[in-house]
Amino acid sequence: MNDEPDQLESVLHEKLRALAEIQAPADLVPQVLRRLAAPDARSWWRRPWMEWPGFAQVISAAFLSALAGGACYWRESVLAVVRDWSRHIPGVSAFWHETCLIAQTFGDVFGHFLAAARFPWLAGAAAVVISAYLGVIGVGAIFCQVLSREPGNPK
Repeated sequence: MNDEPDQLESVLHEKLRALAEIQAPADLVPQVLRRLAAPDARSWWRRPWMEWPGFAQVISAAFLSALAGGACYWRESVLAVVRDWSRHIPGVSAFWHETCLIAQTFGDVFGHFLAAARFPWLAGAAAVVISAYLGVIGVGAIFCQVLSREPGNPK
């Protein structure tokens, strides 16, 4: 049984050795260097969040903080809506179920922490800052994935 990976490796090695070498185009290196030297022509909202103008960073951070704070405050309602909504999308239900369980767990932990905290406003402020930070990273990742797609390419 242990010989099968070794045999597979040797067969693959022989097959790859038998292939002809492919030559790179002669203008490949100049093209790459030209593209690296060219200024970034993307719009500001297609760039990383840290390269956005200051006003857009402030507005987006405030919006995401409010969104995260509202979701924490009304988490039971939000989780119920998300659970109900995810049932109508095939293949997403299991993902959202697990996501809701994780969010509910973090919400419960935060609730216990807030109840036991000596300065609850400080814990709330820390939660808003952490939520905003994680929200910006998450939304930025989603935007990068969605906006970097080629037109007509669903992947």
